[in-house]
Amino acid sequence: MEYPPRTALDLLSLKDSLSKEQSKLKGLIERLSSANSIKTDLQIASDMLDSLDEALKEAEPASESGVRSWQGNAALALINSAIILYVRATKTASKHRRTLEFLKHFSDDEKAVHSHLCSLRDDAIAHFGPGETLEGQTWHTEAIFIPLDVRDDLRILTASRRLLKQRQLQELAKTQIQAALKIAEEETMKRNSAVVAELNKLSGDKDFIASTIPHHIDLAAFFLSEEEADKVLSNRTGKRSGVVNH
Repeated sequence: MEYPPRTALDLLSLKDSLSKEQSKLKGLIERLSSANSIKTDLQIASDMLDSLDEALKEAEPASESGVRSWQGNAALALINSAIILYVRATKTASKHRRTLEFLKHFSDDEKAVHSHLCSLRDDAIAHFGPGETLEGQTWHTEAIFIPLDVRDDLRILTASRRLLKQRQLQELAKTQIQAALKIAEEETMKRNSAVVAELNKLSGDKDFIASTIPHHIDLAAFFLSEEEADKVLSNRTGKRSGVVNH
């Protein structure tokens, strides 16, 4: 059967209409979706840390005026966001996504780094707290002073310090995220194969094939334009990322 350009079968839509006899396929689709979503979080976190080096290089000369530059703001956002995405992918679950078992694959050293990143996220990034780093510093430091160097000017000085450049943490986080990403990529491939195998079993069932038709979509609706959908379809293997223009 011939289909219009950019037509695709939406498996996530299909899974919600499957019969009890097809519940295995539903579970396999949900597991694949979770693994791919986790993999995507980790890939974005990895990309963010790759960008952090360049942001820090640009931030140093730009901050000589004493005012933090946009590059400095970007660097702070990148490290915070990378840690949040890593912990979201490796520790937390929700009603929308299942978890992967990362800890059983991690070495003892990787478990220690994982625990430290989770603590930073919980104690200093997602919630406010000091967040001790591996270097013995704190992620946030607050202070209230009265400078005593000018006797006739004893005003209160409030100060906040935020860590921006943390080379050791940055390198450890990069290595940790790459280790987790490899696990997620392998699990996604395994789950992909399982969905393919189950679909092949059902491919001879005419009723099943008929039930998939209402779940056909135009990929332009997902990628927000025909141009973006065509870019994705031009390379059907590997990874493609970028900003969707619409």
